[in-house]
Amino acid sequence: MLLSIMLFETTRDEAETISQEILDKLKTAGAKVINHQVTSKDKIILQTLNQQLDVIIQHLSNHHRVHWIEETIIEKKTLNSDVKWQVQTQKPNFTIFHDVGLDGTNQIVSFGDSGLDVNSCFFIDSDSNIPEVTPLGPPLSPEKILKHRKIAGYYRYTRDDDDDLFGHGTHIAGSISGNFQNTSDVLSKYNGIAYNSRIAAADYGCSRPGGCSCYDNSTNCVCYFYPNQTCPYSTYVLYPPFNYETDLLPWPYSVGARIYVFTMGVHTMSGYNKNAMEVDSFVYDNPDFLVLTAAGNEGNFGLKTLYDGPQQSKNTITVGASSSSLQSWMNVSKFMDLEYNTLQMFTELQNICKNHGNVGNACTMADRMRNATDCCFDNCTISQVIKQYGGADVDPGQQCCPECANLMVQNNPELYSIQNLSPMSSTGSCADGRTKPDVVAPGHYVVSAASLWYSPDCNVPSNNSQVRVMSGTSMATAVAAGAATIIRQYFVDGFYPSGVRKGIMSQFNSPSASLIKAVMIASASPLQGFANGPNYADKKILLKDLPMNQQKLYNGFGLINLINVLYLSGSKNNLWISDLLFVNTGDQYSVSIPSWNAPKDGTPMSVTLVWTDPPASPSSAFALVNDLDLVVVYNNITRFGNSAQPSDVRDGINNVEKVVLPSIDLTNVMIYVRGFNVAKPKNRYGQDFSLVVAGGSFSVVGGIIPGVVEKEVPDRRNVLFIVVIVLASLLGAAYLLLVVLIAFLVLVACKSKKKRKSEYELTEKLNDDTTYISTETYNEKY
Repeated sequence: MLLSIMLFETTRDEAETISQEILDKLKTAGAKVINHQVTSKDKIILQTLNQQLDVIIQHLSNHHRVHWIEETIIEKKTLNSDVKWQVQTQKPNFTIFHDVGLDGTNQIVSFGDSGLDVNSCFFIDSDSNIPEVTPLGPPLSPEKILKHRKIAGYYRYTRDDDDDLFGHGTHIAGSISGNFQNTSDVLSKYNGIAYNSRIAAADYGCSRPGGCSCYDNSTNCVCYFYPNQTCPYSTYVLYPPFNYETDLLPWPYSVGARIYVFTMGVHTMSGYNKNAMEVDSFVYDNPDFLVLTAAGNEGNFGLKTLYDGPQQSKNTITVGASSSSLQSWMNVSKFMDLEYNTLQMFTELQNICKNHGNVGNACTMADRMRNATDCCFDNCTISQVIKQYGGADVDPGQQCCPECANLMVQNNPELYSIQNLSPMSSTGSCADGRTKPDVVAPGHYVVSAASLWYSPDCNVPSNNSQVRVMSGTSMATAVAAGAATIIRQYFVDGFYPSGVRKGIMSQFNSPSASLIKAVMIASASPLQGFANGPNYADKKILLKDLPMNQQKLYNGFGLINLINVLYLSGSKNNLWISDLLFVNTGDQYSVSIPSWNAPKDGTPMSVTLVWTDPPASPSSAFALVNDLDLVVVYNNITRFGNSAQPSDVRDGINNVEKVVLPSIDLTNVMIYVRGFNVAKPKNRYGQDFSLVVAGGSFSVVGGIIPGVVEKEVPDRRNVLFIVVIVLASLLGAAYLLLVVLIAFLVLVACKSKKKRKSEYELTEKLNDDTTYISTETYNEKY
């Protein structure tokens, strides 16, 4: 067993000393430590025998420098044609953001997984070498990062080859950033969501049959805890470092990635653990770095099946999987591995035959399938027999006959809708009651790049061998990451607030992770279809009939749909944001909307608040540290964030709060962000936050509204100067020099006073409430 020991604040040298103290005491007590490693200044890993666990825990818990002890598991499980429009508009083949050039250009996205097939036509660059780096190698130069067509960097954590043949990492990278080299090839329609972005791949897999060893002197390699210091070969197990804050996330940040995809995990019921804290800490210290995590694939086991660690971090976006569209399901038969599916169904029939005899002709059909490559002789009855007598369900993608797969979809179209939750998608809530997953995205089924282990000729017309179908919350997270990349590019390229590209001089050239998260959650709407039970075709729960608090357990805030939020020129739905302003305990930031007209197209009207919260201790009963409140007042009704109905019940556990307003015309809307309890201010101004107001037509007092050009307000200093000059002419030439001097001093004083105003201390009185406004807004108004 491996134990992760968290120390109270210390240095690396002190941690080494404490580690030796612990080892000496355990040796004196007769406890055997097989291996140990100091992985950071506050983390020690011990490998011990299970039967000695009680003795070791007793001695560790008595040490005055030990803060937290938990079991750590080295091995983390791995967790597009149609999905491109599903997250942009939910209208078939309507990719409005791609049409205006929002395709990931100049963005770098990173992921840590089983590796990447660098020879795939979706990533290959024949004119450039792969920019590789190892834990011991020098960092990549800017020239190497920028040179390759698709790959900004390839980090080899162990001595591994490229992606394994299963291709989990390649598939994920393809959904985010894949861009087929031959743009005229038919497979280019399976390019990623942000197909012009570039990838920084971190390889934590082991695809070598003999296993993978550590690089010499690598100080945080988990393979040291295996026999011969070698991680075993596996197609679905990953071996990330122990400490995510110091050894996993810094590398992607160093090569320019600002979005990271985490698609691995385990379900141990530990909730907010040390790894969750490490991710929160890194994002808190690097507020422009967004981490997306896969919720997990344990949904068949019911509620509270989220994976632990980053999946339960506060500052990540945890993504569940919705079903792909009916159009996707109708095409799934083109990509099925019939030989593999036949083998799987043959095995199921053999088990039924062994346990129940020839019920439903199970033995007879198994004999016919023994050497077959498909099962198109059974009149589509095999899946029914397997379900009835084996207790397992077979969805269309698992069929061993294409005609049966198509028939299954045609006969039950309501089960294969974008509005359904995937049956494998892990559900909330977190251990402390927080809402997770945050959103859902299509993840069942997704067509993306395949790992081939050979170099195809990308100029020869392709067949479907270079793509494959996969399902899981990993696939959904990759799709969501592509959407997040579009959101980030939207702000960096200056689309806000006008709805057209303004170039690199955007005021949001480094949007915060909390802003991107707020936009994504604002775009989401609850699923309206089925939350399928253990058997895929069973109509267990209709999500739209559930109360909001129960619905969130399955889909969080709902299915991503960017057109609900991102304003483009000509749209009738406005967008207003406020990013990285601050409130302290007792402070209140307010926004006034005199008139808010409901959208004609049914787009939701919403207000969303997100803040990057400081990391909590794993020993805390509740992970939230700084507690803010979102309050929206309209038509004499008060709504608190995350409340389904008008009430005075505030949310005291989440760092995400959203209010969805009724789709009616509203007047005199007031939006407040209040500092209820800022226990750990980021600085003397308090806790920073991001606020997003979207949907319908509205004007914000003191804000910038897309498509609205405000009248120029004369500079108060210029008006003062003109008045002084007029008076001077009346008083005569004798006093002219003195008056001009006075006017000059007044100008200098005004300029000096304006410089002294801090960006986050500017205030004005509005409806008797204190309103904090940004420097840009202040400059425009005054």
